[in-house]
Amino acid sequence: MERALKNTADDITDFGGIEFCIWDQGAGRMNVKEAYLALREGTLVDDEWSVGQVLPGVYPKTFTVINNAAEEVTLTIAKSVMTDTQGVVAGNWITVPASITVPAEATATFDAVMSVPAAAAAGTYFGYVILGDITIPVSVNVIQPVDHLTAVDITGTVDEDAALGDQIFYTLSLEAGIANLSLSLKWLDVANDLHMILYNPLGEAAASSLTAERPEVISVDSPVPGKWTVARRTWDLLPRLVETYTLTVDATGT
Repeated sequence: MERALKNTADDITDFGGIEFCIWDQGAGRMNVKEAYLALREGTLVDDEWSVGQVLPGVYPKTFTVINNAAEEVTLTIAKSVMTDTQGVVAGNWITVPASITVPAEATATFDAVMSVPAAAAAGTYFGYVILGDITIPVSVNVIQPVDHLTAVDITGTVDEDAALGDQIFYTLSLEAGIANLSLSLKWLDVANDLHMILYNPLGEAAASSLTAERPEVISVDSPVPGKWTVARRTWDLLPRLVETYTLTVDATGT
């Protein structure tokens, strides 16, 4: 039922008639009638593809397509580019076949592949696969590996103020043998204010930097190995401004 409701949901538009991004509106507005018809005589498919927290590499996914109609159906398959959380194009990471034919009242499968390039910066990326008239959201969280020699800059942009709850999360995979983990968050305009919170592998807030100054700085001695999460939070941002920030990750060994 959930699959049917999401596959057949209507897109939501703003007052100007422009459709909201699938990541802003979710599946859309429920259309119970269309969901019922899809269950009886329509086409259904997996309603999302969450690749998860991964390092650069190749990640396959098998989609199952259900044809509830009394006739065979052939559907086109398309895909988008992947973008970061601010809509900046990251690349053409998704591979899908051109079409699929599903027998009457039966199922068929097709394989999609997510190829995260070695140069991909840490962060969350979004895209979608389109099967016929069904849009399937796709997401992947690229992890930043951190060892005792790591010194890396992660750059991003922000264009929402704190009232909109803008947060971006970065996952750091810490190896053993790190004596100190240092994080620095800086940005261009001194009139803006960004904050930073660091969560340990248990999901607990281990440290934070919530000042009115720049850069925001966090330092943790002898961090345990595992997946740590950095939250970049907007506290104050000039209206209609796009701010560029840099998160520097620096680790030293024992």
